[in-house]
Amino acid sequence: PLLKMLDTMKNRGPDEQSIYSHKNLFMGSRRLAVNDLVTGSQPFYNDKKDIVMCYNGEIYNYKELKKKLENKGYNFRSRCDGEVICNLFKEYETEAFHHLEGMFAITLWSTKTNTLYLARDFVGEKPLYYSKLKNNGLVFGSNIKSINLFFKKKLDLNYQGIWDFPTFLWIPEPNTIFKNILCLPKASFLKINTSKFEIKKYKIKNYFFNDMDSTEKKILSVKEIVESSVQEKLLSDVPVGTFLSSGIDSSIITALASRQIKNLETFSVGFEKIKDPFHGMADESRLASEFAKFLGVKNYRIRLDENNVLNSLDIFSDNSDGPFGVSSGIGVLLIAKKAKEQGIKVLLSGDGADEYFGGYSWYSFLNNVDFNDKSDNETFFTLNNFFQNDSEVIAKLNKMSKDYLGYALHYYAHEKEKRNIFNLEIFKDSKTSIRLFSNLKKLNISIDDYLDHDRDFYFTNEMLRKLDRMCMAFSIESRIPFVSRKIRSFCKNSNFSDFFLNNNLKGILRLAFKDLLPEKVLKRKKHGFNFPIDFWLKNSKKWHDLLHHSFSEESALFKLNIIDKMSLINLRKMLNQSKLNGHTFFCYIMLNKWLERSY
Repeated sequence: PLLKMLDTMKNRGPDEQSIYSHKNLFMGSRRLAVNDLVTGSQPFYNDKKDIVMCYNGEIYNYKELKKKLENKGYNFRSRCDGEVICNLFKEYETEAFHHLEGMFAITLWSTKTNTLYLARDFVGEKPLYYSKLKNNGLVFGSNIKSINLFFKKKLDLNYQGIWDFPTFLWIPEPNTIFKNILCLPKASFLKINTSKFEIKKYKIKNYFFNDMDSTEKKILSVKEIVESSVQEKLLSDVPVGTFLSSGIDSSIITALASRQIKNLETFSVGFEKIKDPFHGMADESRLASEFAKFLGVKNYRIRLDENNVLNSLDIFSDNSDGPFGVSSGIGVLLIAKKAKEQGIKVLLSGDGADEYFGGYSWYSFLNNVDFNDKSDNETFFTLNNFFQNDSEVIAKLNKMSKDYLGYALHYYAHEKEKRNIFNLEIFKDSKTSIRLFSNLKKLNISIDDYLDHDRDFYFTNEMLRKLDRMCMAFSIESRIPFVSRKIRSFCKNSNFSDFFLNNNLKGILRLAFKDLLPEKVLKRKKHGFNFPIDFWLKNSKKWHDLLHHSFSEESALFKLNIIDKMSLINLRKMLNQSKLNGHTFFCYIMLNKWLERSY
């Protein structure tokens, strides 16, 4: 079964396959060759060959770590970043993970103790799934398909995960679509041998910044840590490109990368000329193309419409590691496809700046919210669904309990709405999705607690999953310069007020890079990356038919008793509401598609 499992990961590693066995362990890897193309084959060993490792990712500080280990007497056979992990583990054991700056999913085997370790990077950029077997066995892999393939019988669906799905557009970690397959939590390692199974958090290195007593010094620190992180992410023996929207985040990354890479290639997405109810006209590719000309770099514009989005839904579903309803992922998918055609193997993304530096539009509303205890959890209100003037929005937000407010800021299906669609007999044991905001119920809460929740929950589950899975669908490695341990330390030791300068979201980033970017980019307001799904569902026969099929008696949702028999009637009522339910409906479409294709 190991070879069949590895076959499911060809897109994650098309360049090379390797397997390793020792006693009762069997493991393998698929390689996407980015660094040390000749001698970087896996598995890696320490110099004594009693530590064996396969991994997916990049270790950006490996040269620094390698030098320290060589000074301690360790030997290396390659110049690949992954080899350093084995000797580092030999020296520090599980504290080794604390030293790694990078993204990784690691499988490490000690031949002396017959102990297996799995480890995942601190933000969860790289996926790592596992399922416990009888007699303290374990099956694990970088995708859910590989583990599902290991079992001969159909696995039980995770109904709690399915219940949560339309609220978030994804199933929150560590849950997956299957009851018996879990995701290893970020910043954690799993240890297993014949007598023990445990999962522990490892420490994340914290950096301290001196002379932070003025706004000017904080701005300088931001400039330095972002520039340093971009420099790290350019580590590659293969061509590197960038995602480029017309916003400040990808513009900063692209401008900095263009200083280092000759003939940099950039990729942008444009839509049909449809008014996006969230932000106005959805197509921002023209502005991105103008900025590319300003930098003197090549720009490719990928045009999306209702047809090529529809035609991409199958590959989108097949590469999502279970049901996934983040429609903007299709834009990422088609950029990755174009990048591969151009010979690019690594793409830098501007993701992370909104979470770490407080850039989302809902944070400006939180500046005007009183966080004392409230009671209104029943109003069908989220910022993603209603468009009223700011004073009306703030009045509604001020009536909400602190945990419900966390939901209402940017999530989707309400608990009552799900009760009108799902078969409640099947979901009778499911808990409310609002439970996932329980940490926001503490006393003395502030806007910074909501930023922390987005960094911990939203960023990993939505943004990182979308970027990794959709890029890897076409064997592209995605990298995020706004993620580093230094950036994390700076932001977690700062407050929203440190970022919200000159009455601007991410004002600190705008000031840090004001000499790098043109005025038009610096002054541009936050613009999301939303598909006009509500428009398509109401105006396109193809989308309308797809939605109705998903709720028909021919659908997997109906045949598996997941939806109520009256759900189609309730669906029609929701379609005619003034509220925008397109992304909620998209979740049911993608849940049905995943069940029909993969279950």
